[in-house]
Amino acid sequence: MYERKIKTIKDSNGKYIPEHRYIMEQHLGRKLKNTELVHHINGNSLDNEIENLLLCDHSEHQKYHLSDRLITNMYKNNGKYKHECKNCDKIFMGRKDQQYCSGKCRNKFWINNHPRLNVLIINLFLQINN
Repeated sequence: MYERKIKTIKDSNGKYIPEHRYIMEQHLGRKLKNTELVHHINGNSLDNEIENLLLCDHSEHQKYHLSDRLITNMYKNNGKYKHECKNCDKIFMGRKDQQYCSGKCRNKFWINNHPRLNVLIINLFLQINN
């Protein structure tokens, strides 16, 4: 997900406004109403290309962000985030950067996806048991 930063621009009145609103106003040829919002389609609030901007009202905007959260499987819930485990595909709640539902799944993923690690583990096992 992208950071919540926006670019601002000075309008003809010398007032700073969000760049995405200014670009949409220029595209439409009119000022935006207070009830109109500009949504960044790709989620990157720094990408203000007109192809990435969508004019909508407040309720539509909420729906877009709800669907974004459901699609990415990472929405905040009491300080935890919803994730899909990289190893077993189980849905779990965890820290923002957490990728695995458990230590076992993390270890299995690493062993299965790092062949050199397999050789090291086998050698270590043989040394311990000899």
